[in-house]
Amino acid sequence: MRLILPFVLAISVLAQTGKAPDAAKARKAMDRARELEESGKGEDAFKALTEALDADPNLAAAWRNRGRLKWKLGQTEFGEADLNRALAQERTATEA
Repeated sequence: MRLILPFVLAISVLAQTGKAPDAAKARKAMDRARELEESGKGEDAFKALTEALDADPNLAAAWRNRGRLKWKLGQTEFGEADLNRALAQERTATEA
């Protein structure tokens, strides 16, 4: 079952967005977001995390990081929504 999950998630993303997830692009954007946040550029980090999610909407770590960042920036409602999405993604991955 664990071998099927990545395939199912990829099909889900393809159906929702019309394109397959791009894990390499998502990871690169997440790395850039980390660097931006560490240098105090929170809004730019948010944009990079959004790029990561555009590349791979099933990436729970990007949802979690973006939610944490928004929470830190005082946008708790928005942050909470992203954190909840991360939890949902992690549950889905764990259940499969």
